[in-house]
Amino acid sequence: MLAAGVVAGTLYARYYAIDPDQIRSLVRTPAPAGHRGRPRPLAAGPTFGDLCSARAAAGPQPRWSVAGNGTVIEQAQILTTHNLATLVEAGVRPTRPWVDLARAAMDRTALLLRRAVGQERPLASIKDAAYAWRQAVFFLSLADPADAPAVIADPTVVDAGPAVMADLVAGLLAAADGRAGETAAGRVPFLGWTTGRHWVLDALRPPAGPTR
Repeated sequence: MLAAGVVAGTLYARYYAIDPDQIRSLVRTPAPAGHRGRPRPLAAGPTFGDLCSARAAAGPQPRWSVAGNGTVIEQAQILTTHNLATLVEAGVRPTRPWVDLARAAMDRTALLLRRAVGQERPLASIKDAAYAWRQAVFFLSLADPADAPAVIADPTVVDAGPAVMADLVAGLLAAADGRAGETAAGRVPFLGWTTGRHWVLDALRPPAGPTR
């Protein structure tokens, strides 16, 4: 897969626990019908869909649910970088430095989480914040390695949003230092979809009854 080559060895791969060699070894899912409408034989081995499902599963899952499907789709978006890697590989370059784009995406994350604090149904904003955060991590992975640490550690990033921003930055710093997954409550990586109660809800405000 093209994206695996772009993110190999980067902060993005460490933060999202991506093994490029594992992705390259996946079996391509054949088309449903071959020559003259004959079904193509399925090759043995895990497919991209299998990998996305395995990464999304964090415990017993219902056979089908909107949230369950959302966790799988989100993993597909993470592994493919939502096609950002395709643009990079094609030679597309932004008019602003990558580090500036990363900072803008981090600020957007903070804005969305701050907005979620006052919403009755904040999950949509939390999902959008996770997407913005993913773009920030990708842009940082393409930035000059000498510039990225200063952006991650900039205290104004945390100050721009609610307290939960400190958890996100701590997780990113841990990944940058090769300590991915060592932050409190297992909050690495920051994902938008979950089949249970989202941990960000409790970080934004204490639980006070059922949450929609």
